[in-house]
Amino acid sequence: LGEGRTNLLAGCIMGFAIAGMHYSGMLSARFIGVAEPAGRVVAENGNMAAVVALLTLCAGVLVLAGNTLLRYRQLAAEKTAGEARLQAVVDTAVRLKTKEASTHLFAHFAATNTSVTVKRAIVGALAVLNAAQASDAVRVALQDPGLRSAAVPHLDRLDGGDSVGLLSNLVEQATSPEGVRTAQVALGALGRIGGDGALPALSAFAGRLSAGQFPKALELDLRGAGLKTALSNSLTLPRSQPGAQDVLAGYRDCLVGGDAEKGRRVFRENPTVQCLRCHQVDGEGGTVGPKLDGVGGRQAREYLLRSIVWPNLDIAAGFETVALTLKDGSMAGGILKSEEGGVLAVEVTGDDGLPSLRRIPSTDVVKRERGPSAMPEGLAEQLGPIELRDLVEFLAGLK
Repeated sequence: LGEGRTNLLAGCIMGFAIAGMHYSGMLSARFIGVAEPAGRVVAENGNMAAVVALLTLCAGVLVLAGNTLLRYRQLAAEKTAGEARLQAVVDTAVRLKTKEASTHLFAHFAATNTSVTVKRAIVGALAVLNAAQASDAVRVALQDPGLRSAAVPHLDRLDGGDSVGLLSNLVEQATSPEGVRTAQVALGALGRIGGDGALPALSAFAGRLSAGQFPKALELDLRGAGLKTALSNSLTLPRSQPGAQDVLAGYRDCLVGGDAEKGRRVFRENPTVQCLRCHQVDGEGGTVGPKLDGVGGRQAREYLLRSIVWPNLDIAAGFETVALTLKDGSMAGGILKSEEGGVLAVEVTGDDGLPSLRRIPSTDVVKRERGPSAMPEGLAEQLGPIELRDLVEFLAGLK
């Protein structure tokens, strides 16, 4: 409470106390005037006593409530200050790479009165510091729903004979979107363990994959986890080529299971593919390629993936390039914007570098060749399978 409210509360309590004393004293000092009938005096005394008792009770309750509130605020302030200090210790230990603080931090992690927020920070700090207690902290955090997500990025810190079992259980529990994300990280951790330790678990998952009983969203992660094991050859899929019966063979595990937020960062920020330089989303980006707003509602995931892997197979209308040989022997080339009524509308670039629209009757065309897409091939290999999957997930969500 502020100083003004405290003074007001104290004044009210003091006023009630003085009033009670005053009326009690007046009743007990009836020595002036004519004596009143005994019954009336007794009734008035009883009424006054009840009023005074009630006022005193109210004052007591008010004082108790005030003290309770003040004490609660004091304890809350102390707790908040303690959490802030501990959080500052965690941040400082990480920033200065003070591994010596690990024992102190783990003690607070194990304490029952440490807040969930601070415990989550401690898990990450112990992992960053490569502390001996990191494995135990991750193991404990995995059992607590409030701490599990903080432990997931550090599953590779698990050690000991039960680490493979813990990671395998996380894969088995992939029944929700959050569970799938956790299972993907767990498979990555199993891959880093590698060797004979993780081989039995990965072999069991590979058997389920062969039987078509493994979650689609985890197939890519399982193949990646098996690369450094004896399962490498059996889990690696050959990549298709244009003209093959299935042009997405070897890429289909990128259709589902991606992270849309990570895919958004690939689209906007990845310097290798520079998607935003040619395509617009939400009014931002270039105009070399088609706008992608709503593309996830218009096209299937297979189309989106195929357009990235083999951009020359499906070129959006209005962005196909053509090379034309005309009857007079001249050449014309550019972007075919439309073809209606026997007339080709081609956007050509003049000597001044500015685009203009040229209309060419189809009867004047002797030879017509389709040009390549402005989108280069090989982007899938430059991205890698995980980023490719994330990008597909982002595009599929543009509805």
